[in-house]
Amino acid sequence: MTQEHLGVLRGGLATAAVAVVVLQVVVLPRTAADSAARFSEVAHLERPYLLVAVLALGAVELALLAAWRVLAAVEASGAPTTGARRWADVMAAALVVAVALVAGVGAHAGGVEHVGGPAAGLVVVASPGLLVGVVLLRRWALAVLQHERNGDRARW
Repeated sequence: MTQEHLGVLRGGLATAAVAVVVLQVVVLPRTAADSAARFSEVAHLERPYLLVAVLALGAVELALLAAWRVLAAVEASGAPTTGARRWADVMAAALVVAVALVAGVGAHAGGVEHVGGPAAGLVVVASPGLLVGVVLLRRWALAVLQHERNGDRARW
């Protein structure tokens, strides 16, 4: 992987991290408070759902950190290490946790509280597809690490 590729990937990871923090600290609390004020029938769900959303975004932040560490390991040694493989596993596990948390909220909203309309069901239905995406992302990260170990340059 060239320095240019690493720089672009790091820039994307940094941009995503800033966006996630802004979502977590600014957008979600305001949106939750606004929804609770406008829809009194779901006001009791504001804090629990906000907590789950913040935790899910925390898992995404962990996944971004893990991806950064994978890139750092590739850059430092030019070859994958056991630590880099562990970080790839941490990335995948964190994303699975995030998907599970969001799917849990969707299932609770649609199945228990009977709110959220089609969006709640869509979240539950889309979750297995997102999990497949996580598996493919992990597989891709490990393949890039393998290419680096063999001295091959991954073609982008």
